[in-house]
Amino acid sequence: MTDDGTLPRRSMDPMLSGHGRELLSFCQATGLRMCNGRVAGDVPAQPASRGQRGTALSVVDYFLACPQLCPLLHSLSVSPTPTRGSDHCHLRLDISLTAQAGQAPPPAPAAPTNDLPPEYTIVAHLLPQVKAFMQSQDVAAELQAITEAAGVAGNVADVQTAALDLQRVVCSALEAAGMWRRRQQPGPQHRRGLHPKRSVALTQLRRRHRAAARRQAWAEVTRLSTQYRRLLQQERRQRQHGQRQRLAHLLQHDPASFFARFRTPRARASLDRRIADWTELAGMRAEGQFGFRCNRSCAQAALVLRATIERCRSRRQPLYAAFVDFQKAYDAVPRHLLWAKLEAAGLQGWCLRAVQALYADVPVCVRTADGCTDMFQSQLGLKQGCPLSPNLFGLYVDDLPAAVAADAAADLPRLGDGSAVPSLMYADDLTCLATSPSGLQHQINKLDSYAAAWGLAINVQKTKMVVFHGQRRRTATPTDVAVPLTTSGAAIEAVDEFRYLGIHFHGSLAFATAATARAAAANRAMHAMRCRCAELGLQGAKLQMQMFHTMVLPVLSYGAEVWSPQLIAAGSQCAATRVQRAFLRHLLGVRQSTPSLVLLAETGQRPLLARWAAQLGRFWNTVLAADETTLVMRALRDSCALAGEAGAAALPQQPWAGQVAAALQAYGVDVDLHRPQPVTVACITNNAATLFRQQLSSAQGTRIHAYNAATGAAAADGMPGYLASLQHRAKWRALAQLRTGSHWLAEETGRWQQQPRAERACSCCAAAGEQHVEDVEHAVLVCPRAAHLRGRYPSLFTPAHTHSVHSFLSLPEPHLLASYCRALYCLHTTLT
Repeated sequence: MTDDGTLPRRSMDPMLSGHGRELLSFCQATGLRMCNGRVAGDVPAQPASRGQRGTALSVVDYFLACPQLCPLLHSLSVSPTPTRGSDHCHLRLDISLTAQAGQAPPPAPAAPTNDLPPEYTIVAHLLPQVKAFMQSQDVAAELQAITEAAGVAGNVADVQTAALDLQRVVCSALEAAGMWRRRQQPGPQHRRGLHPKRSVALTQLRRRHRAAARRQAWAEVTRLSTQYRRLLQQERRQRQHGQRQRLAHLLQHDPASFFARFRTPRARASLDRRIADWTELAGMRAEGQFGFRCNRSCAQAALVLRATIERCRSRRQPLYAAFVDFQKAYDAVPRHLLWAKLEAAGLQGWCLRAVQALYADVPVCVRTADGCTDMFQSQLGLKQGCPLSPNLFGLYVDDLPAAVAADAAADLPRLGDGSAVPSLMYADDLTCLATSPSGLQHQINKLDSYAAAWGLAINVQKTKMVVFHGQRRRTATPTDVAVPLTTSGAAIEAVDEFRYLGIHFHGSLAFATAATARAAAANRAMHAMRCRCAELGLQGAKLQMQMFHTMVLPVLSYGAEVWSPQLIAAGSQCAATRVQRAFLRHLLGVRQSTPSLVLLAETGQRPLLARWAAQLGRFWNTVLAADETTLVMRALRDSCALAGEAGAAALPQQPWAGQVAAALQAYGVDVDLHRPQPVTVACITNNAATLFRQQLSSAQGTRIHAYNAATGAAAADGMPGYLASLQHRAKWRALAQLRTGSHWLAEETGRWQQQPRAERACSCCAAAGEQHVEDVEHAVLVCPRAAHLRGRYPSLFTPAHTHSVHSFLSLPEPHLLASYCRALYCLHTTLT
């Protein structure tokens, strides 16, 4: 209970301090008293801090005083608003001093200095030594004198003198007890005594100078980083070559140690690279095998399939494709048959013994409901996760295409030069191609015989058949096959489309329709990314953009080299580009009607079509770098020849090479299909940036014109400064909404309600008898409703910065600018 009978005060939040026990021990040791009076009846306690998030906290602030001063303390009150530039409120301690009637008020206290009192690290077990020092005869007498001086003090200066003397004695006690003094950082000498805003301005100026220096040295940094990466690659190749030589020498002189060392992952990877290099130079690999080979990729296999489909369509000839999946392919390989195939292929001697040594001891166990069984040796299958397994399985089935298409009854499709297209393989994924149902059934029968002879099994549930028609139709008709194809007596399901190596191929529709499936997968990846960011509390715009580039853009752009040329050449939007726009709208907090050009310019991002164009240019160069005898190079030559035959056909009817030429020409790069040459990817990127700036400056539309006027009609080369530096989502969204024109003011809300512009007046000015359209310039710079907010941010409204919206939104103080925009939004929401 307090003196007036009210209940004791309590905090308005459940936060507890972990230093309370040490504080009580310190008071007990020194004899000081703890004062926390506040105002009598202050229940619940007034908030003393607003925190960084604006949440009211009743942080308890204590005062320590000697026992003689405690009866003179009257109350401790808290101001209702925080201190400017801080999240804490003013605290006022009222002390009743004896004064005669008519005595003049005490003089005003001197201005605070920057000399901070020393601080010490309080250690609990040293407090008894502090108590002993304070209770010594000399110190006790000095404390008594300080107490008497404070009791007869007649002005504030005498009280401050007594306080300094007390502080000196306490510091001496703490130092005598062995407590450490904390290091003080008052700041540079040239900044002492400066106004806080002036100090912040100097700090920001220094940061801008450092950023400018970094930008000037960016070219040099790029050159050095490229040189450093090349040196690392050279050193890595030399280390791998030396390791191979050491292992070969070890095998010749100490086989036992060799087999023991080859069980490590690094040694297995080195052996895998040596076997892969040897098999490639010897020409042992199958022509249609694209899996886990140097300079081979999923996109190249998909390109060969597309070129084959287009050649058959040009002949008005259907193409029958069976996408075969092996059941547990790695686990079903008989090892004795694998060793026999490797030896017959020429892999003999120490290299074969090294591979066999990896499988000399393979202990496994089976997990059951009652636990794991005893260990036993595995005699079947390849190791999962071993670097050698993909190449070993590829060598095991490399003779499969020749066995399947051993005679003319296979009806293999042929390119324009008359060469046959073999079965396409990627590790354990097999695609059999034929120009007739009987030819495809013949290949499947051969495949059944091969699988039975070499211990493999076909997964009928995952094996599908697609008919790629000679003429495009809106719907596919799998019933074109009169008799269903069978494998091992089970019918193979015929479908309209199939996802081959992650790329969707439809039996009759254009290849560009694969963008719809990519968009659906990217949407799932984007929602998963947002959920993960919410779980971890990640709100920064820069971090979210980086995660989007890492987790979502690769999903959107997967296989774009094969299916996107038509979209790039036409410059048309698709489901994939809508995913990018949806992410940017959510990041900026703007409406769906915000133009795409404004979204990309405000976030400093490239259009998705421009990214695909650069990706297509890199893939074009990779294919041209392949050997002339490879299957992918023959498919490219055939596609170029087919483009010449198509002539001036419509873009959807053009083959892949014709669409590539049109796509790259849209970005200022000419491609000669008669003599294909590599392209410069940097030219594609630079031309895309120039084209985007031209589109932004010449586009028609009220919002785009307003955005160009507000930002100076200049597209940012990267993320703007306020998005890269701000961490508070509500602040950067309020600023982005004003910059993009998708805001909460009557100018925009009236457009939603289809009101004439003259009727979109400011409600505050209308009440005063004035008619002003509530646009960004009026709300930010003119409206009297926000006059007190402009007074809180005087540095934003200096005379040199108040002549236009562009100069205001371009101020180099993103934190203050975003804070003012957020406060303006809160004020507008509260009043409306």
